[in-house]
Amino acid sequence: MAHHRCTVNFLVLFLTITAQFTISVSQIETYIVHMDPEALPKPFSSPQSYYSSLLMSISDVANSEASEPIYTYTNAIHGFSVRLSPSELGRIKRARGYLFSIKDSQLQLLTTHSSDFLGLNSMSGAWPASDFGRDVIIGVVDSGIWPESKSFDDEGMNDIPRRWKGGCFGGANFSTSFCNRKLIGVRFFNKGVKAANPKSSVKFMNSARDILGHGTHVSSTAAGNFVHGVSYFGYASGTARGMAPRSRLAIYKVVSGKHEGLYYSDVVAAIDSAISDGVDILSLSIASSGALYEDPVSIATFSATSKGVLVSQGAGNSGPSLNTIRSGAPWVLVAGASTTDREFTGAIILGDGVFITGSSFYTLNSIPAHLPIIYTHACGGQKQHKAIGKIVLCHVDRDQLEDSALVLAEGFEGTGVAAAVIILNQSDLPDDEIGFPAIFVRSANGNVILDYINSTQEPTATLMFLETGHGRKPAPKLAPYSSRGPSQSYPLILKPDVIAPGDSILASWQEETPVSPIITGNIISSFNVESGTSMAAPHVAGVAALLKGAHPDWSPAAIRSAMMTTADVLDNLLNPIQEWGYNQAATPLGIGAGHINPNKALDPGLIYDADRDDYVNFLCALNLTDRHMRAITRSPYSCSNPSIHLNYPSFIAFFSGNGTKTVEFQRTLTNVGSKKSSYLVNLENVQGFKVSVVPEKLVFRHKHQKQGYTLKIEGPRLKQGTVLHGFITWVEIGGHHVVRSPIVVASLMQDTTR
Repeated sequence: MAHHRCTVNFLVLFLTITAQFTISVSQIETYIVHMDPEALPKPFSSPQSYYSSLLMSISDVANSEASEPIYTYTNAIHGFSVRLSPSELGRIKRARGYLFSIKDSQLQLLTTHSSDFLGLNSMSGAWPASDFGRDVIIGVVDSGIWPESKSFDDEGMNDIPRRWKGGCFGGANFSTSFCNRKLIGVRFFNKGVKAANPKSSVKFMNSARDILGHGTHVSSTAAGNFVHGVSYFGYASGTARGMAPRSRLAIYKVVSGKHEGLYYSDVVAAIDSAISDGVDILSLSIASSGALYEDPVSIATFSATSKGVLVSQGAGNSGPSLNTIRSGAPWVLVAGASTTDREFTGAIILGDGVFITGSSFYTLNSIPAHLPIIYTHACGGQKQHKAIGKIVLCHVDRDQLEDSALVLAEGFEGTGVAAAVIILNQSDLPDDEIGFPAIFVRSANGNVILDYINSTQEPTATLMFLETGHGRKPAPKLAPYSSRGPSQSYPLILKPDVIAPGDSILASWQEETPVSPIITGNIISSFNVESGTSMAAPHVAGVAALLKGAHPDWSPAAIRSAMMTTADVLDNLLNPIQEWGYNQAATPLGIGAGHINPNKALDPGLIYDADRDDYVNFLCALNLTDRHMRAITRSPYSCSNPSIHLNYPSFIAFFSGNGTKTVEFQRTLTNVGSKKSSYLVNLENVQGFKVSVVPEKLVFRHKHQKQGYTLKIEGPRLKQGTVLHGFITWVEIGGHHVVRSPIVVASLMQDTTR
C-alpha cells in the first residue's frame, strides 16, 4: 500500500466521514487488523495510542465495541483485534499504516498436526481403544535421542512392563537418569563405523545422544508424549504428540554423525538387541538394498518378524521415478510419504490493497513494508542489477530454486541483490523450508501481481510470513520424493504397502544442530519440521502400536493387513489421491494400498494373515540355495510345501513380451469381525484385462474362520513402462466392513524414468 501524506486534519477526516446509522448485531464481526508501525503518524507516542484514537474516530454511534481494541499486539504481530461493522471496516482500510485484516474464525488446538489429520482423537477410535498405545514398546533404530526433550517425559505413564528385558546404557553426555517410564531403553552401536574408519580423527559420541536430530524427530513422531504450546517459530503451533503417546520407547543409535557413515554391522547389532530386549514394533528410517538373501537388514528383520515384531521401514526418497524402492522385503511394512492438509503460508499485500496468499516457509518476519516490486521473468536472470533492495517476481522450476532464486535473495540484509522473491508458475506449492524470504504463488495469482506491476508507475508490496493454515484441498497427495515401486529387491510383491504423513512434519529436535539455514545465520529450536519417508515410517510404527495395544494377539501380518485393506484411496475432495506436482491420480506403485486410516484399521473385518512358515514356504518357491535359506531362516527349515502365493493384501503381475498371458493368485482371508458374516466381491477391473474371482462370495460362520479364493488376470502383453491398476474389494453383506486390495498390471520396469 502506498504511503499517504500525514496532515493535521488526519483524525478530523475520519470524524467527518463517520456514518450515523443503526447496525444489526449480526453485521458486527471480529477482525484481526495488521498494521505497519513504521507508517504510523508522528504525533502519537505509541502504536497503542494511535490504535485507540483511530478506533474512536471510525466507530459508528450504534457500535460501541469498535471504540476500544479487544487486544493490541506487539510481539506476535503488529496490530489489534476489534469488533467492526462493514462500514467501520471500510473506513479502517483507508487508515494510515493499515496493511490488511482477517476475520476471526473458530479453530481447534491441533498437534502439529498429523495425528489430527489421521482422525486420531480421545473420544473414539484407535486412541481410546488402545489407551493411546499404552505399554506397547516401540524400538527406533536411528541416530539416537535428545533425552531432555519434553516429548520424552513420562508424565501419565505407569510402571515399565515386566516383560521388558532391555537396559539403559549411559555414556558420553548421557546419564542413565535420563531413562524413565517413557524412555525405557537406550543403546548405541558404533563399533562398525569405527572399524570402517580406523584412521578417522573424529571423536565418536560414545552414547545414545543424538547430535543430528533425525532420531529424536523420528522417536517423538512415533510415540512422543503430549507437549503443549509448541511451534516452529510461529508455524504449526499447537500440541505436539506422537501417534502412540502412551507407548514406550527403546532407542538404538546406529548413526554417529553427518560424515561418519551408517554401516550394516551396527544396524544388524541394533536389531539383534531390539529382538532380545522385547520390542513390539521396530521403526527403521533406513534404506537398505540388495536381493532378499543379500541384504543384512532384510535378513535381520525376517528374524524380528518371526518373533512377532512388526517392522516399519521408509520407502526411500528417490521418487518420482518408478522402480526406486530398493528394499522391499515381504515381511516388512514399507511406507511411502504423503502430504497433509496443513500448509505454511505467506501473504502478499500489493500497493493497491489486493491481498494474495501463497506458500512460504521462511522463519523470520522482518521484511520492510511497502518495498518496490519488479518482474524479471527468470529468477537469477539478466535484471539482477535492477533488483537491489526490491521484491522480485520471477519464474523458477523447483529443482532450480537453490541455484537461481537464492542468487537474487542473497541481498537480504544488504549483502547482495533482492530483498525478497515471489516465485510463480508452480502447479503445487512447496512447503520446503528455505533460507531466504520467498513466497510461492500459482500462475493465476502471479498474473494478478504482474498486471499490477505493469499498470502501476511505482508498484509496491508488503510480504508477511509465519502463517499456518489447515484444510488444504486436495489432501493427501503423494510426495514427489517418495520412492516408487516395483521394489528392486523383489518386484513380485507390491511395494510400498501404504503411504503416511511424511511431508513437513513437526517433531522434537536436538538443541545443538541449527534447524533453519537463514541467510542471516543459523537458528536453534527444540522442535523442527522435516520431510521424507523417514517421517512416514514412524507414523506407521506408531499406528501399528495402537493396533497392537487394541489387539495384543494380532501378528505383524495381521496389523499390516488391517492398515492396508482399510487405507484411503480418495483425498478430502473424494477424488483419487493425486501425485504432488502432477495433475494425475497416483498409482499403487506410489501409494500402495492407500493412505493409512488408524480408526478404520482398528476394525478391518477380514485380514490376510501370515506367519513364519508362510514366509519360509514363499522363500522356498524362489529356489534359493540352501546357504541362502539357512542364512535367512536361522534355523532348520523345510521346503516340503513351497508356495509363490504369499498371503499378501495386494497383487502385482507383469505382462511383458508378446502374446497373451494368464496369472493366478491364491489368497486366504481370516474373519476378525462379527462371529457370522458374509462378503461379496466387487472388482474395479484393470483396463484391457479380464479379472475374475472364484468364489465370488465368502461365508464365515464363526470368528477366526478362514476362507480362500483365487484371483485370475488374463490379458495381452504390455509395452515397456505401462502401468495399469484396479482393486478387489470384499464388501460385507448387511455390515460396514469393506476390505480393499490394489491390483497392479505392468510391464517389467527396465526404464525407471517417468
